[in-house]
Amino acid sequence: MSLHVINVVYLGRVDYSIALELQQTVVQLVKDGRISHTLLLLEHPPVITLGRNAGLENIIASRDSLASQGIELHETNRGG
Repeated sequence: MSLHVINVVYLGRVDYSIALELQQTVVQLVKDGRISHTLLLLEHPPVITLGRNAGLENIIASRDSLASQGIELHETNRGG
């Protein structure tokens, strides 16, 4: 049986774009062998993500309407 060490990092509330950049950095660090596998625990302020198979036509509210309610809209290459 092998033992794996996993880092667990609690970040609290983090904007989506900052968290995504951090995730990408952590993935690269793990791939490079500079850190062990890492679990990021966090939440985002209200956000809608549009994944690979979604487009702006899938959102019925305008960007201005969402922004006025404090909801961010991000297009991403992830599942959404």
